[in-house]
Amino acid sequence: MRKFISNISKHVIVTQDLAGYSYFENFLISTVSTILLVRFYLHLANYPQIGVGGLHIAHMLWGGPILMVALILTLLFLDRWIRAFAAVLGGIGFGFFIDELGKFITSDNNYFFQPTIALLYVIFIMLYLLLLFLKKYMHVTSSEYLSNAIDIFRDGITNGMSPQSREQIIEYLKKSGTQMTLMTLSTVMSIKLFDKTRDFSPLDKLKKQYFKYLHKTVNSTVFQKIVIFSIALKALITGVVVITIILAITGVWIDISMLSTDIEVNFKSLGLTISTVISGTLALAGLVSYPISKKRAFLFFRYYLLFSIFIVQFFLFWANQFDALTGLFFDILALQTVNIILKESKNE
Repeated sequence: MRKFISNISKHVIVTQDLAGYSYFENFLISTVSTILLVRFYLHLANYPQIGVGGLHIAHMLWGGPILMVALILTLLFLDRWIRAFAAVLGGIGFGFFIDELGKFITSDNNYFFQPTIALLYVIFIMLYLLLLFLKKYMHVTSSEYLSNAIDIFRDGITNGMSPQSREQIIEYLKKSGTQMTLMTLSTVMSIKLFDKTRDFSPLDKLKKQYFKYLHKTVNSTVFQKIVIFSIALKALITGVVVITIILAITGVWIDISMLSTDIEVNFKSLGLTISTVISGTLALAGLVSYPISKKRAFLFFRYYLLFSIFIVQFFLFWANQFDALTGLFFDILALQTVNIILKESKNE
């Protein structure tokens, strides 16, 4: 895959902004936050309509001007904090826009179209996977390291430089492996320093606090026991369900027709049932493996959580809308916990 991307880059020459992944991340965070806040406000305000005389100004229209301002800022200014600000602003504009997806995929312009939240979830999962894909397969060349060092250096000339920015410049110059390293180090060291970064970084600060508490939470013994217990409970429930279905199909216990009474079978319910059973089976495989190999057990637990996040949650958001957020948040925390346990077992 990396070779394929490398071949493309030979024909299409672009220079990566190594801070761009953080901007992209902030874009996604502000988009999701905007959708949640808009939906929450509309729910509290009983879905008011802005307009007179039969006119209705959809909140999607506010997204356009916000996106336009974000684009204009990146076109007119070189400052890195402007790019960071534009990423957040663009995420807000995109959030206003994409929130009304239901209106534009239904013939009756139905904002409350139930699968909308599930479709939004898929869009954000795909964007996040794109971010991970680019991080993994986009090789950073020596010229790109040099270009990024110069970009931070240029920004420092105008706005001053934080100690972190200075260290980053030196790191990038060393990785570039060019003669410019020695020539520019003395200049870098002479730029006026200030104690605190002037970057537009409210989201970065929030992310740092989030990861600080996340690390503290997932490393706690109590939380790790809660995660293992919840996965084990899921596995046991799945085992009972699977055994019940087998007994029903074979007619050993109950008539299978009794299981389908008053149950509406459609894509949503079928998908949710099948995906839940599959994820539960992975959890069950981990539980069975636990006495034999803890490492193998936690690998199965990891597969279970990944399947739950990427597949099961889609159907849960379809069925339960935003009520599925709690389960998603716990799955993400549990996945972080399992990853830490696997990393520790690898180092042992």
